[in-house]
Amino acid sequence: MSNHLTPDSPTKWMTGWAERQFGSGVANMTAYVLNKYGLLNMRRKYEHLTFLPFVYSTLHYDEGWHVLKEWEELLSLTQAVYDTLDPATQIAYYQPVLHPVLGG
Repeated sequence: MSNHLTPDSPTKWMTGWAERQFGSGVANMTAYVLNKYGLLNMRRKYEHLTFLPFVYSTLHYDEGWHVLKEWEELLSLTQAVYDTLDPATQIAYYQPVLHPVLGG
């Protein structure tokens, strides 16, 4: 059986990738950041905003504030991981991990 057929396979793959790229010290946190980024990024796609009924409301139930808080927490975590890296590794970490979160 393939190692890539379980629900946690993407996390395992991202952890392995992050360990190879940035070291074992930040591999788990980097995989978490990438997973969380994907979750937040795909939560609400622009092309679906015209569909009725809306799944989420950005105005009611403070959802807009909750989503913003999740993005801010992810950015803080990503920046903290970035700050622990040596300068040479920071350059490699910025484009695939930190920059997308900054733009999120």
